[in-house]
Amino acid sequence: METLPGGERCLFNMGWLGGGDERLWIFDPKKDIAVGEAFEPIAYIGPTLLSLAFDGRDRVYFVQYKDLSDGRTHWTEAVREYPREHIPFEDDLHLRSVGIGPSSRHQLIDHGKIVDQKGRHLTMIEALAADNKGNVFMLGSWDALGPQEASHQFFWPELTQYYIELGYPAVAKTYKDAKNYEHKVMNRGQFFSYVHVSQEKGSE
Repeated sequence: METLPGGERCLFNMGWLGGGDERLWIFDPKKDIAVGEAFEPIAYIGPTLLSLAFDGRDRVYFVQYKDLSDGRTHWTEAVREYPREHIPFEDDLHLRSVGIGPSSRHQLIDHGKIVDQKGRHLTMIEALAADNKGNVFMLGSWDALGPQEASHQFFWPELTQYYIELGYPAVAKTYKDAKNYEHKVMNRGQFFSYVHVSQEKGSE
């Protein structure tokens, strides 16, 4: 995921659609990988996708569904294409973090549901970054409040079939009027946002 200060070790995470053992590890390539010394388990954090960020000091931030089991059966990149009425679970995304420093005791914090100041619903975070002052920056997909802020997506004939084979048949309803090799206006837009969090009390 990301190197730790000094560049000799890095953070490693198991990812999304996992099997229930989604831990955060520190990988040290100088140690023996064959006997398990190279990976140091830090904490069980649950399934995550692209949205992880190290603050450069002692905390890792990540984005997840409220219920971790939903992250093992639902994929945000597909679910963001669902018509809202066809989402079969509570799909609110939460900002969470875990301490990795010795004094943190690897404490997990739920900073709360992510909603922007205009009430847009978040559907996916593609990139996350953080500094050591409690600022967390994010780029992602949010429900568009109007066509002027909506994204266009290139459509190719195999796309709907691909999602259906992955187990996301409701996506076909979003793409049903799309013409091959043309751009379709989506119900979501791409936005940059940030939040300042308190490690003791959650989001401010």
